[in-house]
Amino acid sequence: PHPRLVTVLQEVGFQHSADLLYLTCESARFPNTVSPLGEVEFEEYAETERGRLTRIIEQTYQDTMDCTALDGARDLEDVISGYRTTGTYRPQNWLFVRYQDADAGVLLLADHPQTRQIELMYMGIVPEWRGRGWGQQIARHAQWFARGANAQRILVAVDAANTPAVDVYRSTGFEIWDRRVVFLRFPPRNSS
Repeated sequence: PHPRLVTVLQEVGFQHSADLLYLTCESARFPNTVSPLGEVEFEEYAETERGRLTRIIEQTYQDTMDCTALDGARDLEDVISGYRTTGTYRPQNWLFVRYQDADAGVLLLADHPQTRQIELMYMGIVPEWRGRGWGQQIARHAQWFARGANAQRILVAVDAANTPAVDVYRSTGFEIWDRRVVFLRFPPRNSS
């Protein structure tokens, strides 16, 4: 943004919170089949498992490198409700990532049928399972899912400072198509 705009935003209490990269992967780069070599498995979410979903997402937020200015600033139930109102919500588009009968993370996808796009809203792995290269498997699964939905592309937004996530997306065929700067103003916290 223009330097004067940044100054004005800061003067009224906004703070620079993140630089977002918007990436897209066109259908020509989607895998034709699910990789049989993946270590992780995917299990569809059911409405009766909201508590399980909340616990896993909360764990994936621990030590995250994505939009760290938001740590603790949002109520997790509000975040999940926001995910649910993005695009056309379908429980089968929300997946638990499983490894050896344990919950290892989540993959949340939103369908935008009017534009034939799938949005990768959130992908997270709990801390004890990070560093195993599963990000690529999960991103490829999202692409395979998009192919099955007859989508023309899959979209994702990621904090530019989250180098591991950016690397995963770039290594699986995503390309940057836009950048945005995020400024946020947080209400004062009650000290009660």
